[in-house]
Amino acid sequence: MAVKCFTSLSPAGDKLRSFGQIKAGFETRIEDFGLLWYSKAMQKLKDFGLLVA
Repeated sequence: MAVKCFTSLSPAGDKLRSFGQIKAGFETRIEDFGLLWYSKAMQKLKDFGLLVA
């Protein structure tokens, strides 16, 4: 599930997605987006500058 989300964010993707679209898509499967947003995986992306929060 999260892998599909990350794949859709690839620079090679066909369209850009807003934070709201990503959050809404995630919450169709899991109620709490915070589980992903505050996860260790997201922190690593932020640490490497791949995600600006």
